[in-house]
Amino acid sequence: MSNKIKLVKYVLLIVIIVGFILYHYILPPRIYSGVDYAGVHWEYNARTRALKFEATKGCNGKMADCDLGTCDETEETDDSVPWWRFRKHCWWKLIPSCKKIIFGKGIAYIGQQACCDFKWTTKVELSNEVDRVGNAAFMDCERLKDIKFSKRVSVIERNAFSGCDLEKIEFNDNIQVIEEAAFAGTQVETLIIPSSVRKIERYAFGYCTMLKEVKFSNGLRKLGDNIFGDCINLKKIKVPKEKYDEYKEMLYTHGLPETAKVVAY
Repeated sequence: MSNKIKLVKYVLLIVIIVGFILYHYILPPRIYSGVDYAGVHWEYNARTRALKFEATKGCNGKMADCDLGTCDETEETDDSVPWWRFRKHCWWKLIPSCKKIIFGKGIAYIGQQACCDFKWTTKVELSNEVDRVGNAAFMDCERLKDIKFSKRVSVIERNAFSGCDLEKIEFNDNIQVIEEAAFAGTQVETLIIPSSVRKIERYAFGYCTMLKEVKFSNGLRKLGDNIFGDCINLKKIKVPKEKYDEYKEMLYTHGLPETAKVVAY
């Protein structure tokens, strides 16, 4: 009996290995694609686990906004977001979940809730044509660890990255507005806010419990309430010495945590 069991195990192992080799190296990749009603072409490569968006001819580069309610309650079969089926594993169809999202040629605006709740996605690439990230576009992408904003992005809308486990946020020198709760609940430890930023709305970085230090530059004009609300480990906020009094008053009157100290540089 034990020999038969061993034989069965060996046969299963061989089948798995052969299947793996066929799927990844011999058989052609399974490609899923389409064009949404805004004229945006999407394509998912099941082998590389990459989802790519590009604008078609005549498209203005703006992805359609989705009104899906709560992201994690939306059905994967929703016709308005056909690529949503790739946010989770679908092993019975041999379709692994998406790990990488690419916004390519012609995409200027990433639509509301376009890729929220893609829990297995670890990388997002933005082309230099992207200028705005929509509401909740990447909300609850739990395995997304870092984001680098391409040079034209100027507005990050509310909840855009809330609930992501971002450990690194790299802003460009063109960001002007960071809306409400845009990065709430992320895992970032340090932040550098560029001089281009004019407005930061309420709870933009709220509940970032790992955040320890923030550096501001010149240029900030409007601050919402509690932008660092419940950031319990925030210890130091650096501000330009010529703006020290102005920024200090602005920060403390808008709910800066008691643990944080404003210092000039």
